[in-house]
Amino acid sequence: MKNLLLFSILLLSISILNSKEMLKFIPNSEINTSFKESTFLNSDKVVKTYDMKNFSIQEFRNNTFQKLSNNEVESELDAYSDLFYFNESLYLASGNNILFRYTGENEWTKFSINDKFNVQNDKFRRKIIKLIGFNQNLYCLSNSYDILFIDSSSGGGIVTVIDTIYNEILTLKDNQLIVEHQSNGTINGRYYDIASDEESLWISGSSLYRYSNNIIDTFDINGLVGLEPETKYYNISTNGDYVYLMKDYDPASIKTKDSKFIKYNKSTKKAEIFDFPTIPSFKNSENRIKVINIYKMVFKNGIGYISTNNGIYTFDGVQLEYFDVFSEFLGEIPTYLYPYLSTSDISFQGSSFVICTNAGLVYSDISSEVNESGSNSLIKINAYPNVFSESNSMITLNSNQEIEATEISILDISGKENKVYDRIERLHKGSNVLNISGLASGIYYFTVKTRSESFIIPIIIQK
Repeated sequence: MKNLLLFSILLLSISILNSKEMLKFIPNSEINTSFKESTFLNSDKVVKTYDMKNFSIQEFRNNTFQKLSNNEVESELDAYSDLFYFNESLYLASGNNILFRYTGENEWTKFSINDKFNVQNDKFRRKIIKLIGFNQNLYCLSNSYDILFIDSSSGGGIVTVIDTIYNEILTLKDNQLIVEHQSNGTINGRYYDIASDEESLWISGSSLYRYSNNIIDTFDINGLVGLEPETKYYNISTNGDYVYLMKDYDPASIKTKDSKFIKYNKSTKKAEIFDFPTIPSFKNSENRIKVINIYKMVFKNGIGYISTNNGIYTFDGVQLEYFDVFSEFLGEIPTYLYPYLSTSDISFQGSSFVICTNAGLVYSDISSEVNESGSNSLIKINAYPNVFSESNSMITLNSNQEIEATEISILDISGKENKVYDRIERLHKGSNVLNISGLASGIYYFTVKTRSESFIIPIIIQK
């Protein structure tokens, strides 16, 4: 669905609505660090930051940053560490042999496996690289290495050689980190990312893998889409009947150097391949990087959001589209960064989101219920999950008293008001139902204003 973008409507809200600004930007220079990764802890944003010396984990609450990581955690952090919120807990894969769980007040519980791949050993190394939730358990994707140290005849130095790679799936059960599955691999057969659906874990690497009941099934994605057998997929995501794989730019590729986006149908076992669209130039950025490197993909209300070194791309099931998240904030970004602006991560909670970029943090505090008058609201708006269809075309407003002089409107992404719904001149005590069945497919802003309060909800119509 063309331009069905949550981001578009959030950006337009700044000029359309006379309410508080919802899309915000914190430049790196404000806290002298860069933002690498994000998630949520309850309703607060959590980010991994890097100050050119050390990585740390910080919580963003009430417009201030507070460090969550302690010295022990920061000593284990590296560029490969992974943040993940699961079952009301914040987890951190350190990038080494250790999994951390945040317990509050800068305290973390540490989990590790004491075997030959323990990071303290001089020969073997384990790196826990990705986290995912499945069947109420936390799973970890890890690569373990058998390392050989060889004396160099030229200068008497030592050369490190990776002899064997072991692909692993770890599980946290009963507060014990265990190896659930391990298989020998090669450099070309290494696992890179993990996702889940209701039945299985899905893994990307030199192909597509499905893990279920301690069995790994391999799917020849490269053969289906005509890419070289050694093509690697560094990112994976699932949504409904589909698995999505992302292939990074590869200068050594013969058939295709460019990044590609693969859509695999789990039922038909067929795959489609998509090219990333042309990247529009920023102001004064004719030398902007044109190569796409892909970092993460997440789904929200059926729309995929892909963070890359060139901004955000979206996928509605049919085509990829480019969304330049930086346009609103170019005046706050040093011009020398224009050609190199990138996004490394994106996270959602409800309708709020946070995007980590190399220039700063872009975020929105909009939720399924936005109230400008504080928490003592008379009105509660039931619009979750903000997606409506032919069979679900009613919005319910609940009030604990009758309220007059109520203004209700629905704006499309151009700012035009749509009046194809039943007007409500006042809110009655109890439930008030609004019929929006006359709206065409698309994204809209649903607004309710009384004399003392204002509510704004982004809604999606899918028919």
